[in-house]
Amino acid sequence: MQLIYTERKIMARLVKEHVNRVNTPTWVACNDDAQSNRWRFSFIEKYGGEFIKNRNWFWTESKKPIKKDPVIIPNQKFFLFLREGSIVKVNNMTKFCRDRNYSRAAMYEVISGKRKSYKGHTYMGEMFDDLIVEE
Repeated sequence: MQLIYTERKIMARLVKEHVNRVNTPTWVACNDDAQSNRWRFSFIEKYGGEFIKNRNWFWTESKKPIKKDPVIIPNQKFFLFLREGSIVKVNNMTKFCRDRNYSRAAMYEVISGKRKSYKGHTYMGEMFDDLIVEE
């Protein structure tokens, strides 16, 4: 009986205007409480919106999908191979070999010069370029 009373008391204290104000009862329930995950879920059921984790949980009223800009990783290393007259640009050698069922060790032997070619791939060199990753 005491647990139900306490839960109702805290639910009544979850005030929309105080959720992002530090050290208010609502903020403490949604950030520092032992059951903060439960209080955030209850708050969202009552008021909608979403919580975003920065240093603490921050509540926003609208739940619009946020379009993320592509991430650019500067000076990413690429391996260049020549196969049947066309240049193949490889960023992730492990994924490249796994997708084509190639031996990764054999491809690295081509890169190191121990082997001239593997399944038609001849090593041409390395290139540093920006890699654009869509998230």
